[in-house]
Amino acid sequence: MVRHRLVLSVMSMMLLAVCLGFFVNAQGIGRENVYENFEFFGRAFQNVRNYYYDTEKIKPRDLIYGAVKGMLDALEDEHTSFLPPAELKYLSEETSGEYGGLGIVIGIRNRVLTVVSPIYGTPAWEKHIQSGDVISFIDGVTTADLPLNDALRKLRGPAGTSVTVTLLRPNHDEPFDVTIERALIQLETVKTAFLEKEGIAYIKLTQFSENTVDLLKKAYESHKANPLLKSMIIDLRNNPGGLLTSATEAANLFIPEGLLVYTKGREPETTHSYMASRSRFVIPESIPIAVLVNKGSASASEILAGALQDTKRAVIIGETTFGKASVQSIRPLSDGSAIKLTVALYYTPAGREIHQKGLTPDIVVGIPEYSKTEQKALNRLLNEEYLAQFVKQHPVYTKAQLDEFANMLKSKDIDLPPEELERWIYWEKNKIGEPELINLRFDLQLRKAVELLTNGNIQAEKKLQVYSEPK
Repeated sequence: MVRHRLVLSVMSMMLLAVCLGFFVNAQGIGRENVYENFEFFGRAFQNVRNYYYDTEKIKPRDLIYGAVKGMLDALEDEHTSFLPPAELKYLSEETSGEYGGLGIVIGIRNRVLTVVSPIYGTPAWEKHIQSGDVISFIDGVTTADLPLNDALRKLRGPAGTSVTVTLLRPNHDEPFDVTIERALIQLETVKTAFLEKEGIAYIKLTQFSENTVDLLKKAYESHKANPLLKSMIIDLRNNPGGLLTSATEAANLFIPEGLLVYTKGREPETTHSYMASRSRFVIPESIPIAVLVNKGSASASEILAGALQDTKRAVIIGETTFGKASVQSIRPLSDGSAIKLTVALYYTPAGREIHQKGLTPDIVVGIPEYSKTEQKALNRLLNEEYLAQFVKQHPVYTKAQLDEFANMLKSKDIDLPPEELERWIYWEKNKIGEPELINLRFDLQLRKAVELLTNGNIQAEKKLQVYSEPK
């Protein structure tokens, strides 16, 4: 027993020495209490090793892993976490261009599993999953305290299989289940169309990947020779982000010079300014631009929108964005594990902090909220077969057929007015084949952008502003 305790004490002192060396080099943070605090930790570790009744549960590696996880949890930063070797390996798989899953971006926010954004055209999008939805159960198993990568593994799986998620939607008390069939998710990051009557080039960016900027340039090139071209709409709604370099290079297509975004952290290598280069500038300042955002616009899409807003290159329309603008660094540890640390925050050219705040649009256009009764009816409509059956039987329908459908649903306690049903009939039709990019009747935010652009006053009193590197 004496020899056992001696070995344990040596282990504790070695751990203490390593940790002390780290903290002494950490710009003096916590230096005054480090000896006392690590002696406290060492004694707690010794007491568990020496006195806990179930010796089979006393595994030093698990104890240390738990201590590190607890230390990071104490920071209350949903983007900072401990990655055991298996999770670190899995993390690298997330950057692949296609996978079997739902087409949903999730994160931990306020300690609960939260939808950042559904990806356009995917199963999650078709099931009308919304940014801000809380996933409380996956296949009947609670997500409380479930690590993010474990949640991702549960949601992903072979194409054709299904998973049921229980959602809590903001402003609605009752949870509800949605069953989604997994599919092979192929990320097509740029889609475009042209509104000939209005002379507007519409470009939707669904994510920022390695080829997004090239595709964005190609989309613009396909429209620039059109003599009808007068203005552009860049749609960043439900764009969860992606590569920082892709976002800054996209901003540079619109902004010829000056600061695009900068990061600021404690260490010199985490503080960096991303400047525009005139050689990459493509889209002339004479083309008015409206940018659409919503609460599903996050990270890299907030960087692009913030740069265009601050430099007065575009007007931003929609809802306040998600507010994810922090920089993470993977710091490997000696045994193949790692810690993912937030090391810096992004700031817009004007110095605005986006993280956990989001960007407020120049023109706020919200989506109408449903009452609790309407939301319950809508959940049933979207998750039962009535809507799909109606669309299959009535590719084209009359007002009388729509009224009859509304009355039939009402008899089954799904009470929605005919004009609201039309929105979801359109939604259901849009799931068949290639989703329609543009519908001015049902898309209030898009309709507002078109109105402003066609009125010709969207750039009123706006003059491109150039920002220099922050001091």
